[in-house]
Amino acid sequence: VNYELIIDDKTIFQEDGKQWYVNTWFFKDAEFDEGETALIGMKAGEEKNIKLKLSKNFIYPAHAGKEALLKIKVTAVKEEREREIDDTLAEELDFENLDDLKEQIKKDLTNTYNTVQKTKLLLDIEKEYVNMHEFDLPPKILEQAFERAVEHKEHSIEQRIRSENPDIKPEELEAKISSELDSERVKLLEDVEFHLKRDFVFQQLAYKERIFVTEDEFDDFVYEEAYRYGITAEDMMQIIDRRDIEEKLRTQLTLEKISKYLYTKATIVDIDEIYEPPYDDDDDNHAHRRRRRDRRPGGARGRSRRHRTRCQRDRHPDGAGEPGPVSYTHLRAHETV
Repeated sequence: VNYELIIDDKTIFQEDGKQWYVNTWFFKDAEFDEGETALIGMKAGEEKNIKLKLSKNFIYPAHAGKEALLKIKVTAVKEEREREIDDTLAEELDFENLDDLKEQIKKDLTNTYNTVQKTKLLLDIEKEYVNMHEFDLPPKILEQAFERAVEHKEHSIEQRIRSENPDIKPEELEAKISSELDSERVKLLEDVEFHLKRDFVFQQLAYKERIFVTEDEFDDFVYEEAYRYGITAEDMMQIIDRRDIEEKLRTQLTLEKISKYLYTKATIVDIDEIYEPPYDDDDDNHAHRRRRRDRRPGGARGRSRRHRTRCQRDRHPDGAGEPGPVSYTHLRAHETV
């Protein structure tokens, strides 16, 4: 489809070419005359003009809340079909042959996996570092943060339930929300407490190590976000200013820098820890596995105990049971960094 957004008789946004969808994020919370059914039944070559009222949070603040016209032209209608996975497909995707395509897919999957694992590792390092600092949070701050988290969670649950069942009755909706909230309150409180402690601890670390976000770094962030949404950096800054979130974004970027700093200071070792499911002595298969494990040097946990001792020694270098400064060992099975 091609589409064009017109406000006050001027073209504000236009997408031409092989667009297979309309950027719904661009029209988030807008009020359409025909809603999501506007494109249903349209054929190649057909055009349609759709009236809408833009959201108050429209991405271009100068036009927020205005009446607009969305002109749509369908250039083609296609359907998904199964394809032979062969050299012809690879060539259509600009690869020399199928082997090259498979190699690229493998690289992409590997990069994605490594990114996910790195994110998990950074979070584990954050938790380990925060846990090295024992202190009580101010009750009022914890209470207020928890109330905000509950409100946000309640809103999120309500949106999900309504999307799954638009015709749900109010009393049934309220009961479902209450049930889900009750089951998640404990974890929610733990998350809130951790993030508050992390903010306090990271603030002190940032002050001590002079970790902060430079103007160039913030400008780079703005340009990257603008590029991702297909708008100019100036428009992105207008959105940030209008929503008054610059300080929040700078704080988030600072937290990311601190997390990366801790990663460079952490001592990370690969642990060859063997996890086995519980078993009964009457289970022949599990009993055989137990006999094989017991024949290892050092008994059932020979190697694991040696690695664990090393971890404890690294974490408490002075032998007095107190954590070291920043460097520590990250204990995680099945990970090599």
